[in-house]
Amino acid sequence: MRLSSSSRSRPGGRPVLLAGLVTLALGLGGASRPVAASPEPTLTWSVADELHGGKRRAVARVSTAHVMPCMNYTLPTRLERRGRRLVLRVGAPRAPTICLTALGYATGQVSLGDLRPGSYQVELVHRGRTDRYRLQVSDDAFALQPASGRFSTGAVEPRLAAPPPPPAPRK
Repeated sequence: MRLSSSSRSRPGGRPVLLAGLVTLALGLGGASRPVAASPEPTLTWSVADELHGGKRRAVARVSTAHVMPCMNYTLPTRLERRGRRLVLRVGAPRAPTICLTALGYATGQVSLGDLRPGSYQVELVHRGRTDRYRLQVSDDAFALQPASGRFSTGAVEPRLAAPPPPPAPRK
């Protein structure tokens, strides 16, 4: 039996696979790139508070509903704010440059800033589709109601207690 050049053996009888493995590793480890679209992209998202510099600010956290092959995939997410209308634009999941070898969800987060009490219209835009929600904000809680759409699921997290005011300067 004659061996082709790609399956010849080194001295010692082992197939030469190193070149193929190096080529594969270089092909997978390149710059961050979009991942192919799944037939039904599904997102989960929530509104939560974070403390920054002693002040409370709202954030939107977005994740895929399906597991990715690495735990550090990202979802590029950006906010367009027009008064009481918040548009969250969520891109395709992006593969990491280096894969942390554990399964996980692609995630993204964007600051919603200081949301004053009242009602906000939220649009979640992903892959040409839009889901709409109504977000009610009070000093003590967030409430989220779906208005229209099919590809996302929304939730709220409990509001953090407002930090106490700074102490008055001593005289």
